[in-house]
Amino acid sequence: MPISFAEKIKVKWAKNTSRAADNYEHFIELVDVNPMELAAAQNEKRHAKLEAIKDIWPEIMKKIPFENWKKMVKEIGVDAFRKNVPLKAFKMEAFAEGWEKVYKPHLDKIRALPAVTDAQREKRMLENRKVLISLKGKWR
Repeated sequence: MPISFAEKIKVKWAKNTSRAADNYEHFIELVDVNPMELAAAQNEKRHAKLEAIKDIWPEIMKKIPFENWKKMVKEIGVDAFRKNVPLKAFKMEAFAEGWEKVYKPHLDKIRALPAVTDAQREKRMLENRKVLISLKGKWR
């Protein structure tokens, strides 16, 4: 009995993908332009593609069985999460340093406000909220 087309794809995909890890690593070293800059330059195209699928996206998501999602998250996601958290720590470090420079002067003023009565504590909280809203995205 001949092997079905679907079976051929399943076997070939797994075999080729597992061998591709070496190529993946090798070709990363050959990249000589910043892919983030290239992606930023394609922002309009990204918006157009998102716009094109926005109406069908919910149906696509509904077709993914919950058990498939759970299996992928457990088998791939947990290890990726553990590995990527330390790899991406530089992002949180940059945020912490940038945010402190922007937020600390405001926070010092807020902390200097009286906080004896409920009304005073509420005023401090509202002032902090106003500052947080005004500083959104300004730490960079």
